Amino acid sequence: MKNKFGIPEFTKEGYFKSKEAKNDPVNYPSHYNQGGVQCIDAIASMQGDGFKYYLQGSAVKYIWRHEHKGKPIEDLDKAIWFLNKLKEQYK
Repeated sequence: MKNKFGIPEFTKEGYFKSKEAKNDPVNYPSHYNQGGVQCIDAIASMQGDGFKYYLQGSAVKYIWRHEHKGKPIEDLDKAIWFLNKLKEQYK
């Protein structure tokens, strides 16, 4: 089952139901999925209508630094992930 952002939901143990999702550093980074709630869901709840600005800023952040962390393709994929979430806000 997926939440309103298209992200798989946690089991009651706090892990993704899909093992491959658990280890995906772009779509499902494990360090953002603790305590039975996804960080992105908590941020969306806190930001309300301003959530789209968070998504926009996050995409820019990953584009800005993609050549400086040693994994440029991964960071560009993360920027694309945030842009796709931003697109969903307008549907």
